[in-house]
Amino acid sequence: MTRAAVLLLLVGLAGAETELFEVDASLWPDGVEYSFEKPAAEVHLLLAFKSGLGTMGERGTAALASAQFVVEYNDADRQTCYWNRYRPLPFEEDVNPEWYGAEDAPGLYMTEGASAGLTERVLVLRLPRVNRWRVRVTPLFGDDGHVRRQATLVQVAEVRDGKPREFEELDPLPEVEVEVPAEAEESEPLPEEELPAVEEEPVEAAAWTEVVSVGSTTVRTIRAGSVPKANGYRAANNAARRRASGGNRGAWGNPADPTWQPLPSLQPRPAPLPAPRPVGGAPVAGKVPPWGAPLPFWAVPKPRRAPAPRAPRVPQPTGASQSR
Repeated sequence: MTRAAVLLLLVGLAGAETELFEVDASLWPDGVEYSFEKPAAEVHLLLAFKSGLGTMGERGTAALASAQFVVEYNDADRQTCYWNRYRPLPFEEDVNPEWYGAEDAPGLYMTEGASAGLTERVLVLRLPRVNRWRVRVTPLFGDDGHVRRQATLVQVAEVRDGKPREFEELDPLPEVEVEVPAEAEESEPLPEEELPAVEEEPVEAAAWTEVVSVGSTTVRTIRAGSVPKANGYRAANNAARRRASGGNRGAWGNPADPTWQPLPSLQPRPAPLPAPRPVGGAPVAGKVPPWGAPLPFWAVPKPRRAPAPRAPRVPQPTGASQSR
């Protein structure tokens, strides 16, 4: 008998609308997340303890051991975040005869076994309404010494016609209100603003040169025109500002405008300051400074004076001392 048939017989849903999915995901240590393929309110998880469920003893015997898991759920159509947090799924004893839970620990599912071989457990989860749910099963303990309780999710059965389970959700999902924007009313087009006519200043021709021949003499003459002035950039700026202000001179037309700046190409570039020459500390008397300069006058060692020669000591005659 295949594992799929075993799962269907265990849950008694051979004639129900059920879709099976093969999975191979180890639960230890981070757990397993499973998202529904289609909206449903009931799912069955087949957990396989491939190394056995129990405390291994001598000669292949096994004593009783317990495996504990935390089961949580949230909305699979939204990203897991603060507004879509995982919430514990309270234990339901009626549909999980091989499991037991604790009243003061919602979401805790526990099962016991004393087998040294392959052991399978079916976990039936009924959710509060039909939706695309995301289920997370996290183990609390793994294999420890001679204790074997590491599980693997091998098969999932989604029951399409399962009935929702009514229970008080500890942290219900907030309802998302979708506002449909109303059709925009056709409004009258805004009247076109008539811009004031701008009188363009007549463009005076610049001065030009021309070759003129008088008899056998050919000369180059300069014809009259508008000769560029030295302050052409500033004058053009002031003219543009006067046109923008509607002919009002004010501060824009003031030739002594303090906000005027020359062209960037005409602005002087600051030259970098030369790096200071490193100078060591004060020189010590009798030593050359680190920069190699001659010693200052107060640091030149002065020669010591030779001591004055002492007069030789003349020994006195012994007879004279006795006569006295």
